Amino acid sequence: MKKFEFEYFILFLILLFSAFFRLFRLNLLLGFWYDQGRDALIIWDLLHYHKFFLIGPVTGIEGIFLGPFYYYLLAPFYFLGRGSPVIAAAGLSWLAVGAVFLLYFLGKKMFGTQVGLMAAFLYGFSYGQVTFSRWLANPNPLPFFTLLALFCLYEFIENHRSLFIVLSSFLVGLCLQLEAASAVFFLPSVIVILIWQRKRVSSIKYLVLGILVFVLTLLPQIYFNFRHDGILLSAFRKFLVEEKSFKLSFLQVVRLRLLTYYDVFAGKLFPQSGKLRLLVLALFSAPFVLFRKKCF
Repeated sequence: MKKFEFEYFILFLILLFSAFFRLFRLNLLLGFWYDQGRDALIIWDLLHYHKFFLIGPVTGIEGIFLGPFYYYLLAPFYFLGRGSPVIAAAGLSWLAVGAVFLLYFLGKKMFGTQVGLMAAFLYGFSYGQVTFSRWLANPNPLPFFTLLALFCLYEFIENHRSLFIVLSSFLVGLCLQLEAASAVFFLPSVIVILIWQRKRVSSIKYLVLGILVFVLTLLPQIYFNFRHDGILLSAFRKFLVEEKSFKLSFLQVVRLRLLTYYDVFAGKLFPQSGKLRLLVLALFSAPFVLFRKKCF
């Protein structure tokens, strides 16, 4: 078997089993609770009574809502399934399989075929990711659209294609409608990349278009806010100012987050040994050191 054929045979097997893990007995094991029922009723009203909406699911912050993208994304699946949440969940599971392919594609473009296949294998067969992919909830499609945004940023950096700034801005805006907490990672990352790679921007118009497209994804929430006497801004102000939700400094938050990530990552492998955790951290950091020229 030729190398080319073998590569795609392995990829086919990875995607096949990834789909199997995410779809097997979904009709029997799908969790359907308050959030899923609320979303289904809203989409039912859209499909049967043409009640369009400007906001999506509520966030973890009282009074602050996501954008409506998740509901419009689910609507075709509910329509095809005649209201069945299983079909809707299956649609999201297929997006998760698409994320496995995108991870292979990005890994191959950035580091080669072996890295792409290994990344797809680890992600596709990950118990945590399989469980997450079978969850009928708004964060579920986030990996798929995140990887699309990363691909656009990669095209901008590597191939100097400024149009992809606009596409990545649009995708980041959609990602923020799926999970508000992702803004903590997306917005600083995109800003840093644009500053770092500013010389690759062929024209300022692409930056302006990128900002306009990003704001466009926020228009439903902006309109909803003004239509309801600033309810979203009031809730946000209450969360930040009145309740003083962020009492820690930025550096303290970063330190606590890094320690948490380290404990979660290394603790899964070696829960009892501190020395082995340091070894895991060193091994995890090694690729970034070895491939730093290619990455940066």
